[in-house]
Amino acid sequence: MGTWGTALFSDDLAADLRSEFRELIGEGLTTEAAVDRMKTEYQSSLRDPDEESVFWLAVADTGWRLGRLDNTVLQNALRVIDSAQDLAKWDDATDRRKRERVLAKLRTKLLSPPPPPKAVAKRIKSANEWQIGEVIAFRLMSGRWVLLRVIGHHEDRGGQVSCV
Repeated sequence: MGTWGTALFSDDLAADLRSEFRELIGEGLTTEAAVDRMKTEYQSSLRDPDEESVFWLAVADTGWRLGRLDNTVLQNALRVIDSAQDLAKWDDATDRRKRERVLAKLRTKLLSPPPPPKAVAKRIKSANEWQIGEVIAFRLMSGRWVLLRVIGHHEDRGGQVSCV
């Protein structure tokens, strides 16, 4: 995971958490169910002090923006902000001050009334029915044919695609 700035989502983990929370809400899960699933999936991050702070801050901000801020998430995010736990990883004084301002803004936002719950569209996932071993013929613009053989499948949160 990488961090490239002091902004809340200038971090790979934070960006992943934001995407996953939105996706779970889009699938129809309640806020509590989405948070529970994420806590289970990101158990190792919750055991790491640096990543734990990113988890609570990213989920809190995303939940607030969607009008779906869970009280447990709010309390943990405020704990992280008030304890300065997140600031421990910022060695450079300038970056630390910038991050302090980001966290102060986030704290103010989290304590303000959230917007009404927003609808989140369900993500359409890739799918195919090609079986391993199938051969697919594909005609190029030149008129020549290429044969592709399915040798496996790759599956992730975006769906399933064939490896040819």
